Amino acid sequence: MDDSDYEDVDDILKIHEQIKTEDKNDSKIHGTRSLPDQAQASIPADTEISMEVQNLTVELSMMIENVAVSKSYIWEQFLKKYTFSTEKNKWGEARDICVSQGAGLAVASSIAELAYLKEITEEPHWIGLSDLELEGEWKWLGGREVDKSYWKSGQPDNFNEEDCGEILQTGELNDSHCHTMRLWICEKWCNNTCLLFY
Repeated sequence: MDDSDYEDVDDILKIHEQIKTEDKNDSKIHGTRSLPDQAQASIPADTEISMEVQNLTVELSMMIENVAVSKSYIWEQFLKKYTFSTEKNKWGEARDICVSQGAGLAVASSIAELAYLKEITEEPHWIGLSDLELEGEWKWLGGREVDKSYWKSGQPDNFNEEDCGEILQTGELNDSHCHTMRLWICEKWCNNTCLLFY
C-alpha cells in the first residue's frame, strides 16, 4: 500500500463515522433503535452500512405510507380547518369518522363559508346538518338553527324521509336520505397554528 491508499481508507473511515453520527442523531429525533456502542464496534463496517441502508429503507417506506394516508386528509384553512373525504359514506358513518379524528361534520356559519366550500366541492358532500331530533327542525350539529336562505329553492322537501343535510356543488343546502353514500367534509376550529395534514 502506498500513501494514497491510506488516504482513501481515511476518507472511508471519516464517511463511516459521519453515518454513525447521523444515525445516532436520527435515533434521538425519530425514536429509531440503534445497537449499543459495544455491539456496533464488533460489527464489520460493511454489515453496519448494510444495516443502515435497511433502516433507511424502512424509514422511507413508512414516510411514503404516511404521506399516502395523509393525502386523504389535507386541511384547507378558512376560519376552521377542513378535510374533504376521498371515500363515500352514509351520513352517520361520516359523522363518526370526523369525531374519531377530533373533528365534526362541517357547519357553515355564513354565506361566505358556503361559498368557500362550494369552490372545493364538485359533487354533493355530507355536512353537519339534520332534522333527526325533530322532523322539520333543521339544525347544525351543536343545535344552531339553519338560515333559510342557505337552502336550494324548494328545499328541504323531506322527499321519502330525507333527514340529513348536504352541500351541493352550487354551494346551496339540500336534504337527502341519511343512508345515501356521499363524500363528506370535516372541520375543527383553527388555532394560530394550523397543521397542513389532518
